[in-house]
Amino acid sequence: MSNLAQLIDSPDDTLHLGPATVVTSASREVELRLEDGRQVAATLALALPYVPAEDDVVLALGKDDRFYVVGVLSSRGQTSLSFRGDVKLQALGGSVQIAADHGVRVQSPKVEIEASELSMRAVEVVQKFESMVQRVRGVLRIRAKRQETTIDESSLTRAKRAAILTEETMSINGKQIHLG
Repeated sequence: MSNLAQLIDSPDDTLHLGPATVVTSASREVELRLEDGRQVAATLALALPYVPAEDDVVLALGKDDRFYVVGVLSSRGQTSLSFRGDVKLQALGGSVQIAADHGVRVQSPKVEIEASELSMRAVEVVQKFESMVQRVRGVLRIRAKRQETTIDESSLTRAKRAAILTEETMSINGKQIHLG
């Protein structure tokens, strides 16, 4: 029988089950302050990964000098899922949603996105690249209130046909303008 099972099966009335505050932590061991003011050492006994932080409130179960953290009631610490090898996250017949109050960051040497439709919405988008290649098989449409393009060195546009249409004034300003 496991230590935890022996603790629960014990007929002793001194069994403690209740909230406790994390005082310090080291690996799988934490120092807890119980509601009655006692400080006890406890072992993490959770199915989910949890990195305790000072002042987290956990659910402690124990008696005498054997205590276990069996739940997390409120946490400021980081939860980290780490796996060796390839990992596949899949929702069969459903969708996957990732949400965060302060941001989502993806970090990898290579990121690929495959979709039959990709939709993005943002108040502001900033993109920074060393170089960028775009290939569009059909039509590339850009609709904006205003467009401003700054090229530090040279610019080249090639097309079979080209047209510039303006409803009002068009200006071309350069030291030399070559036509034809």
